[in-house]
Amino acid sequence: PGLIQTSLTRALTAEGPMAQASAAMHPLGRFGRPQDIASAVAFLLDPAHSFITGQTWGVDGGMSRARPQVSSAARAKGGEVTNIR
Repeated sequence: PGLIQTSLTRALTAEGPMAQASAAMHPLGRFGRPQDIASAVAFLLDPAHSFITGQTWGVDGGMSRARPQVSSAARAKGGEVTNIR
């Protein structure tokens, strides 16, 4: 998942070369903000969207699409992941 700027991630998201390199790995070129998560939650809580059920939403700024993960079981079998765009 993408990094969200909070007090818990301050060491990784504070200004500096490490933060710039990490932000550059995110497809949006920035870290997530708490309001990014809150907006997704508010959308799903709105009664107008009550028919959306049983779904998994990746609120990660595109990280899961840009850097897909290989499960440990697939890795053990020599599995690979390729980005299909």
